[in-house]
Amino acid sequence: MIQDFYTRHSKAIIIAMFVSLAVLTPLAESIPPNNDTETWLSDESVARQVYEDFRFHFGGEEVVLIALERERHSDEFIEALCRRLELLKTTRAVWSPQRLSLMMQDFGVDADVADARLKRIALSEDGKLAGIAVLLTADGLRDRASVIEHINGVLSYCQLDASELKMTGAPVIIAELNRLGGKEANQAYFVITMLICSGVLWLTFGELKTAGLILAETVWAFQFTLAVVYFCGGEMNFILDSLPVMVMVFTMAIAIHYLYHFTAYTDKPNAIGATLREVLWPCFLAMLTTAIGLASLGISDIGPVRQFGIATAGGTVAAFLAGLGITPAILTVCPPVKFERSCWQRRFLWLAETLYLRRKLVTASVIGIVAVCGLGVSWIRAEFAPLKFFPETSQVLQDTRFLQERMANTDSVEVVIDFGTEPIPDATKVDIVRSLEEDLRAVERVPDVLSAATFLPDPLPQGLDPALQKIQRYAADSDFIGDGGHLWRVSARVLPDEDESKQQIFEAISQQMNVRSAQLGYPIICTGIAPLIERAQHDIFDGFWKSVFTAFLLITAVMMVCLRSPLAAGVAMVPNVTPILLVFGSLGWMGIATDIGTMMTGSIALGIAVDGTFHFLTRYREVFEQTGDSRSATRDALITTGPPIVQATLITGLGMLALGMSNFGPTYRFGILMAVSLAVALVGDLILLPCLLYLRPNRSTLQGTTDGHVDETEGGTVAADHQVATPHADFGQRAGTLEPSVLRFRRTG
Repeated sequence: MIQDFYTRHSKAIIIAMFVSLAVLTPLAESIPPNNDTETWLSDESVARQVYEDFRFHFGGEEVVLIALERERHSDEFIEALCRRLELLKTTRAVWSPQRLSLMMQDFGVDADVADARLKRIALSEDGKLAGIAVLLTADGLRDRASVIEHINGVLSYCQLDASELKMTGAPVIIAELNRLGGKEANQAYFVITMLICSGVLWLTFGELKTAGLILAETVWAFQFTLAVVYFCGGEMNFILDSLPVMVMVFTMAIAIHYLYHFTAYTDKPNAIGATLREVLWPCFLAMLTTAIGLASLGISDIGPVRQFGIATAGGTVAAFLAGLGITPAILTVCPPVKFERSCWQRRFLWLAETLYLRRKLVTASVIGIVAVCGLGVSWIRAEFAPLKFFPETSQVLQDTRFLQERMANTDSVEVVIDFGTEPIPDATKVDIVRSLEEDLRAVERVPDVLSAATFLPDPLPQGLDPALQKIQRYAADSDFIGDGGHLWRVSARVLPDEDESKQQIFEAISQQMNVRSAQLGYPIICTGIAPLIERAQHDIFDGFWKSVFTAFLLITAVMMVCLRSPLAAGVAMVPNVTPILLVFGSLGWMGIATDIGTMMTGSIALGIAVDGTFHFLTRYREVFEQTGDSRSATRDALITTGPPIVQATLITGLGMLALGMSNFGPTYRFGILMAVSLAVALVGDLILLPCLLYLRPNRSTLQGTTDGHVDETEGGTVAADHQVATPHADFGQRAGTLEPSVLRFRRTG
């Protein structure tokens, strides 16, 4: 029936695939980008709620800082540029050194004192650079990338190119994240992935037409997945940009498994149906466990990670449907083929015998290495530093570092003091705020502090009340006083280094402000991007372990159901935790901090590693149930399933390795670590698992009988009177000549 269906409808299936691609592609390309920092925390996060409340009262701490050389650009030119920037709909206010200095002088601050206060805030330390601070509206904060595009348009209109200015700030960094993590910047490595996959497919089939159709099938799978993401209201971020490559290699791996088993039936009338019956169950289980590993990321508190896990889990289903639904149609449309088997059989036969002879030594050695490396897992630490996502050649990274050293740092911890509704003289508020400024300057790595009091003379002269009312209007416009004067903000610019992180500085400031709050009797709250990032790091680390343990428990449960034995499931999971313990343990030993790109690989690698285990154990059980001979079953499973497992891992690993060519940090580290994890998974599936099964007693031994005796001496072979039986009638002829149908065929007929 299945054979008849594909005989009649294969061409229609392939035509429908190409027609639907024309519809799916525009939808997939329409997913809006969003790499905003706030999205990394859930709406229920206390840190995010505090920050959103801060933004409501003060408009946010984010500014775009543009630095120009004062020798090349006059004050008149800078003022004209400020006025043009103010015309942008997303700009709320623009401040320059001249404007800030004039404001201070208007309140009685001497001009020289004003310039001194603006050093490392709006002027460089040597006075050669002038900084223009662009404050954004609420709409601007929601679409930072568009704001930067408009600002660049103004700069271009004023005939300023990149060599004449430096630009930084959170909106600039987020816009660069959108660019580096977007489709256009990632086209290069995606094309490389396509070329790698095309080459592997061509080597597999030896024919361009079939390879091209399989490649189109993989493209359909990930475009279908992205179209679903679009309809579900998803947003594209630099993590989700890895989805096409992952779904692509998943689809190709399933197609390779199908083609490998198809070789055993090429001369039979029901080749399509027989192959589907043979691969459907192990491929389904592999898809299920991979989806579980990915879906386990859905419990993460990090929004983009949660979306990636759920979307890619759906992508594995699309890969399964395409790999086993469209591949038979492609083989039916292409003329019948005659596969030429390679020398893989001899290699896996040698591996099977070698592992049997050294099963105890290999088992002890691998488990020992895994255990030692696994100790390093306890030393894993998370790091979430957006600037470290950029390549060293990034102009944004270079400008940010330059301005941090020469002028000002836009990273800040925001301290908000709530004076309440009780009437308090403004002069008293200024004195309290100045005392907080002194406390903040005493904190290490806080070079600059800015508040409404910065604009006032020190000490305050008598009779300044009218001026204080005026400063409130100015300060409200520049985000330093909110809620009608009840809330005052002090912005502590922080400058972290290798010894002290931004989060450590934030903790030191928080402790200092808690003490001052108790002394003053007014609530003092610390917020800003720094605590958001600090909270994100905790969530990334916690989410990593939660997703790994969830995936482990769910996959183990699936193993128990499939193997009908908790003990067998436990043994089967040993090789699958090998990649996590080896890879992440090594990172811990080497002291390498893990970021969002590497933390995701744990549960994903676990889910993918189980794929090979299911293929291996499915074949092993078939033979063991017929013979009761663990050695024969292990040997047959290794020879039969080893080649397609290696081929599928090779394809998946090369596809992931292409991500390692990206110049975007998270994508690069994700690709490299996934490729390494997949390579280590081969050790678990094709070395450790066979050795563990070789150590399993035969059924005759368990029953205390001598039926079906097998020679267990070192170097021995299956006794001549022991007939290996399998569910396949022709296994008797094939048992001694099993060889994988990889990589070559010739057309016949």
